[in-house]
Amino acid sequence: MTSTPVSPRERADLLFEVFEALPDPVFVKDNDHHWVYANKAFKRLIGRDDILGKGDELFFPPEQVAVFHEHDRRVLDGQATINEEMVGEDMVALTKKSPIRLPDGSPGLVAILMDVTAYKRTEAKAAAAEAESAAKSQFLANMSHEIRTPLNGVLGMAQALRQEDLTSSQREKVEMMVESGRTLMVVLNDILDLSKIDAGKVTIDPVATEIREGLKRIIALFRPKAAEKGLDISLQLDLDLPTHLKFDPIRARQCLTNLLSNAVKFTEAGEIRVLARTRRDADGLLLELVVSDTGIGMSEEQIARLFSDFTQADESTTRRFGGTGLGLSISRKLARLMGGDLSVESRIGVGSTFRLTIAVSELEAGDAALTPVSDSAGPQPREWVGRRVLVTDDNAINRKVVQMFLKPLGVSVVEAENGEQALERLAAEPFDIVLMDVHMPVMDGREAVARMRASDAPWGRTPVIALTADAMDGDREKYLSAGMDGYVAKPIAQTELLAAMNHALHLRRSGDPSVQPARAVERPGASGGRKLLNAGAADFASGAASHAGSA
Repeated sequence: MTSTPVSPRERADLLFEVFEALPDPVFVKDNDHHWVYANKAFKRLIGRDDILGKGDELFFPPEQVAVFHEHDRRVLDGQATINEEMVGEDMVALTKKSPIRLPDGSPGLVAILMDVTAYKRTEAKAAAAEAESAAKSQFLANMSHEIRTPLNGVLGMAQALRQEDLTSSQREKVEMMVESGRTLMVVLNDILDLSKIDAGKVTIDPVATEIREGLKRIIALFRPKAAEKGLDISLQLDLDLPTHLKFDPIRARQCLTNLLSNAVKFTEAGEIRVLARTRRDADGLLLELVVSDTGIGMSEEQIARLFSDFTQADESTTRRFGGTGLGLSISRKLARLMGGDLSVESRIGVGSTFRLTIAVSELEAGDAALTPVSDSAGPQPREWVGRRVLVTDDNAINRKVVQMFLKPLGVSVVEAENGEQALERLAAEPFDIVLMDVHMPVMDGREAVARMRASDAPWGRTPVIALTADAMDGDREKYLSAGMDGYVAKPIAQTELLAAMNHALHLRRSGDPSVQPARAVERPGASGGRKLLNAGAADFASGAASHAGSA
């Protein structure tokens, strides 16, 4: 079945319905801590419908109100927060709040609450650290899934609205929605990264990697932001620095971009210098990356707590510059997993120097440093007019998001609500590609794809892209090995979806046996977006700015 285009007003109404349909409580407050919007779930939590214009003090004990207002004030001052809060007598909520501007221009905040009471009770009963870690990992996987699914609707509709003929005021509101959603994704991705590290689920994958040109490209990505502040960024490559070394380029890049992002963020005047060299210690060869700035600097007391989770130099730094306080903690842990470390020297008013070291090895005979595979490599369908796409998802909002992404390109979109319906559609009419949710009633995506690949019919070879809110380690490999040709994590970005579709179509239809299935390589990012590289591809610069801003 196909749907007809809807007007901007209808899309705005749909966005309202998205928030009203969310199972998690959502509210908006003004600068006086009064609710100016609350969805149905929040009103059910309060037990009243007539709460707009009222405040916490009418419904909660004074000690809880004091905590709420303390957290609210930090958000109203410009800091996104994530906190556990007691709500009433029994409920513990994981509350995520972001600053916004209300229609009259005054400051406000938007918050989403997730009921974590059951998890906290489970945690309290955990007798061993291993059991506690397992419960935490499962909780975070569920939290990631539950947040990504509704956020896909919010950000997807916002991206679609961007393409409309909007007034400047309307466009500004849409951009605020997109930016708020991306901020929430940065917080979510940082927490997932930290969880994976603490649970020992991060694997280090050393491969032959080009260094010199990769470092130049990383620096180039930060030059525009630095230029806006009048800062100069210089790169010094030691004469003895090899062209290629073996290490994990993805995790090393994540550490370096965090340092560069912080340097640009915390430097108001002067310069940022990056030095790359190798040196040997008792354990072997190290790659040393030194990032120096002329920024605000830190005291010894601030340095002592700098690498702690959810910590910045002090609260004034958080209010002024934002951030989750996880970037440096994650970077140091990753550096140590890679056989190195991350340290800092700093003086207030003078600047800071961060030293990142990574254990590396020189290339041996037979090692080949592979080049990155571009999303546009090889012949791709440039004209989408007339293409037929089957979108399979039990969530109507998710299907609508894909419709709005593809229909303006001239794509004919047909919908199915589960795997069983998808197989019926495929048997009845031809499609160029299938976009398949994983978790659905009646028949899930994995079973549907298994039946497709087992079929001798031509439609059994139709390319399939997994669209899912699962974003934990191993999910990509699991779905690709199940017969899917690509993976796009929710919330979906239109450009990423089209790139994955291009790649999957070429992979299935090229008939070239040398084209290998894409290896799922995680590129942590503020929007939650990831891309796929061919197996073994190693590039120190690709996606370098994707984790910027998570300090």
